[in-house]
Amino acid sequence: MSAHPIPRFSPALLLLLLVHLHLAVARAQDAIGAINTNFTPTVHIPTPPIQPIKPIPDKRVTKPFHDGSVRRFALLSAGVYAAATLDMEESLSLRPGFHEDDPLAKPFARLPAPAYLATGAAFATSMNWLGWKMAQSERWHSIWWLPQICSIAGNMIGYGYTKRHDHAP
Repeated sequence: MSAHPIPRFSPALLLLLLVHLHLAVARAQDAIGAINTNFTPTVHIPTPPIQPIKPIPDKRVTKPFHDGSVRRFALLSAGVYAAATLDMEESLSLRPGFHEDDPLAKPFARLPAPAYLATGAAFATSMNWLGWKMAQSERWHSIWWLPQICSIAGNMIGYGYTKRHDHAP
């Protein structure tokens, strides 16, 4: 007697597998033949003729930014640049003894004057660009003015803070 029962049962398993496959093939052929020979339609279902697919018309998305808003955007843009310039010039006028307490502005306040003015202008431009993109958006067009107003408010608060330190003893 062998130690493993697999060699003894392998011919029987192989025969069982072949019979199973033969029956499955025979059933499949029988079913296919039955469908082909016994199919007689008793109910006629009217079907409409197939129409070609019409291409989707190219509709441009309507921009929610109206002409009247362009003037408001231009005024707010000018306000952003004016407030940024006012704040930066006031901060530059107190150098070298001015100490910046704002952790967001502190790295920029240590830059040389041309680089400080360039980064301030770049920040103001980015706020204006963000406002413009929001105005063109379908989702955010109702609050397009928010980045510019926040920038103006932040620069005016910074200007007021710097002005108070100008007269401090």
